[in-house]
Amino acid sequence: VAYVGMRGSKPFLVVDDREYGPCDAVSQEGVRMSANGRRVALTVIRDGRWHVWLDGALSKPYDGIAAGHPVFSGDAAHTAYAARNGTEWTLVHDGVEQPLGKGLLDDFGFTAAGELYAAYQQADGWRVRVGSAVSQALEQINKPGLMLSPDRRAVAFIARKDQQVVVCVNLACGRGHRSVGARVQVDGSS
Repeated sequence: VAYVGMRGSKPFLVVDDREYGPCDAVSQEGVRMSANGRRVALTVIRDGRWHVWLDGALSKPYDGIAAGHPVFSGDAAHTAYAARNGTEWTLVHDGVEQPLGKGLLDDFGFTAAGELYAAYQQADGWRVRVGSAVSQALEQINKPGLMLSPDRRAVAFIARKDQQVVVCVNLACGRGHRSVGARVQVDGSS
């Protein structure tokens, strides 16, 4: 059992009747728990800086943590969250910081195989990462962003490349079109 309690004006985290904190504030999303219930995370503010409390340890301070973060892989073996200092975003994947650049899409997570997928902006354009593979530079990632197949094995997205709209599945982009529909249905077979 995990929840946020209050003592006076200060929130604190309670996990299995053990208290952690206090802190100045907690994220609106509240406590995040892995699917198997063994891992717990909470985004908190202490001394005016954002931290991720994860499994009893507090991260280093940041200027911000993306909403809805951190995320857990389906088997709870991996975690990831996006943190910001100034205008630069960093992806923290299993505790290791990986600088991303100026922009980050909110939709990232893990495939069924536990591979991290994310979209981010760098100086030469937008990139999509699935596991250790990274896409070529793209002009734009169209909304709704990254989409998973029902079996969570394939990652699809709609992007702009060379002034054309392309549909990409597992980083392989098809031929360009003037436009495509707003959603892509992926069966996971490609």
